[in-house]
This record gives sequence, C-alpha cells and structure tokens, in this order.
Amino acid sequence: MTKKVVQELQELQKIGFLGKNSSALGFYPTSHFW
Repeated sequence: MTKKVVQELQELQKIGFLGKNSSALGFYPTSHFW
C-alpha cells in the first residue's frame, strides 16, 4: 500500500467508517488501526 492510501484509510477510520466496514472492503483488520 502507498502512504496516500494508508492516510486515506486512517481518515475513514476517524469517522467510524473503516471500523465497521474494513473486512468487507478487504483492507487491514480493524485491530490494525485500533
């Protein structure tokens, strides 16, 4: 992953999106960010 993609994912996590949908999107497990 590029740094830009990781940064975008972190922004999504901040608004609570990634935490609920990370598995469905196929990205890192939620625990990676928490």
